[in-house]
Amino acid sequence: SDLIELWNNNNNFFAATWISNGNGGFSLGSNTEVGDFRDDTDYLVADVNGDGDSDLIEVWNDNNNFFAATWISNGSGGFSLGSNTQVGDFRNDTDYLVTDLNGDNQSDLVELWNNNNNFFATSWLSI
Repeated sequence: SDLIELWNNNNNFFAATWISNGNGGFSLGSNTEVGDFRDDTDYLVADVNGDGDSDLIEVWNDNNNFFAATWISNGSGGFSLGSNTQVGDFRNDTDYLVTDLNGDNQSDLVELWNNNNNFFATSWLSI
């Protein structure tokens, strides 16, 4: 397995890929700026376009609105912005999962949260 390193560099967010050599070592594949740094941001790894490469899904809070962006892998360790969409209202204490909910071999997004000791889930299907 390869590694994806994410970090804040002067309020710009970067993703570096480290390619496994198969013997426990890694070499730098690519270093890509993937947008502005935000405090309330999570990153998920999934193949969002079905090409077999690991892409990134960025989810964040923007003025209590929940946004998701996809960063599509170029297959050589770099990423480019695929989409950027507001997908609902932001909630605190939220976890996100990526799974194929409807068997179409596409990565869907699930939001899980607690509200007054009740468990809720919202899902968004990939189109």
